[in-house]
Parts: sequence; structure tokens; C-alpha cells
Amino acid sequence: MFVSLTMLDERRIETKLEELKSPDVNVSEWYKRSLVDDVEFRTLFIKMLIQLLPNTEEIRAKWDDFQFLSDNPAANEVLYSIYMKALRTARSNDAVLSISSRRSMTKEYSTGELATFFGVSQTTINKWIAAGHFNGILRAGENKHVKVPEDTWYHNPASGVRFQVKDAVESWKREQEEWDSREKVSESELYQRYVDHFEHKYGGKFADTLGKKEWNQLSDEEDTDKSMWAFFLERTRDVAGD
Repeated sequence: MFVSLTMLDERRIETKLEELKSPDVNVSEWYKRSLVDDVEFRTLFIKMLIQLLPNTEEIRAKWDDFQFLSDNPAANEVLYSIYMKALRTARSNDAVLSISSRRSMTKEYSTGELATFFGVSQTTINKWIAAGHFNGILRAGENKHVKVPEDTWYHNPASGVRFQVKDAVESWKREQEEWDSREKVSESELYQRYVDHFEHKYGGKFADTLGKKEWNQLSDEEDTDKSMWAFFLERTRDVAGD
């Protein structure tokens, strides 16, 4: 039967660990003396791990102080289970940290910013979110604000247009650069220039070239161009309809 560490047990562990603070202690010798030769301390140390790890009910059910102190096969089985669970827990924690790190590096945009990038009103953006045009994004509750990651896919079922938010952002930035560096042209003409560029590059209309290919059939360059081309076509139709 597994019994949690007592205050006396905790004190003994603390005393043993305090030895590591001395600069004169050889770690290898300490490990052998404490975790190899000292069976009782090793038992306390393993019990401490069991209390730290999640979901150790099965291990606790098999625990027997006398068997563990006897260093027999049953003790080996418990020790193996503990170390494997510690390894899996470490992997799981590392994966969670990795996901969290990636999320913290991903830019997020408000509905107001998206309205600027897509060239529509904030109300339209909210309607698109409600309609599920931004994959995985739900409307925020009252007094809450939606944040849309840059790698979110925008999809309009009516037109078949599909691209990531970051593609729209990049298009908007290019558009601003065009306005700053070239002669002033109308918004519709500017979008048409982009469309003409891709038609010349691929030798035909969108529907007859990249539009006919599935996303998994595209090269990296084609994937980017298809997203950009679809975006400019969508904006051209939006401007013409205003």
C-alpha cells in the first residue's frame, strides 16, 4: 500500500539534497551513495516522484515498501513504470511549451485591423466570422474582442476563394507600397494590375490555370501565388460592386 511522504521523510530528503550545495561534493559519488547504496533514501526519492507525476494510481496500487526495499523484480517493475511515466510527462510538457511558444510568435489581428487589410467594414468582418469564413474563429462574447491569428484560413464558399490572413496582410502592404512609390491609380486599376501580372505569369485566367489545381498539387510558389491571385480577384469584384 502506498503511503504519502511524512514530514520526517521530507526532512530526510531535504537533508540529503542539502549536501549537493557544497562545492566539494562529487555528484557521481553522491548519486552512488544516495540513490544506489542507500536503499531507504532511494525509496523515498521514488515516492516523491510518484507524488509529483500525474495519473499514478496504478503504480500506487502496486506499491509495497517492503518489496521495494528488498530490491526484487517487483520493485524493478515499479521503478520502470515510474521512469517511463516521467519520460512521457516530460515529452508532453515539452510539446505544450512548444505549442505555447509558437502561438506567442504568431501575430494576431483585431477585427478592425482585418477590415483595413480586406478593404471592407468591421461589420462585414464580424459577419464573415459569424458565417465561419475564418476557419476556427468564433464570435467573441459581450465586451470581448476577437483576435485572429495570421495563419488563419479565410474561405468564401460562394466564390471558392481561399487564402490565409497573412496573405491579405502582405497584399495590403504591397498595395500601400504601390501607392507610395508609383503614380496614383484607382483602386480597381491597381487590383487589375496584379491580376494581369498573374495572368501573364501563368498564361491564362485563374480558373483555367492555378484555379484548376487542388491545394496539395501546388508548389510552394504556386500556393502563394494562388492565394494572392484569388485575393486580388475577390477585391476586384468587391470594388466593382461598391
